[in-house]
Amino acid sequence: MAKTLADSKSRFRCAHCGYLTRFDVVRLARVSEFWHVDISGAPVVEETTVLAEDIA
Repeated sequence: MAKTLADSKSRFRCAHCGYLTRFDVVRLARVSEFWHVDISGAPVVEETTVLAEDIA
C-alpha cells in the first residue's frame, strides 16, 4: 500500500480506534535546490526539485 502525506483537506485516522490523531511522520527526501544568497548573506530557496522521497 502506498503511503501519502495528509494535505489541508484530509487527515489521518488511527487504524485501531478510528480517532483523528497526531502521528510522527518520518520523511526522507533527496532534493535539488537553487539557492540565492543576497549581499547581506540571507539565503532564499528559489527552486526545489524532489529527486526521491520516502515516507516511513
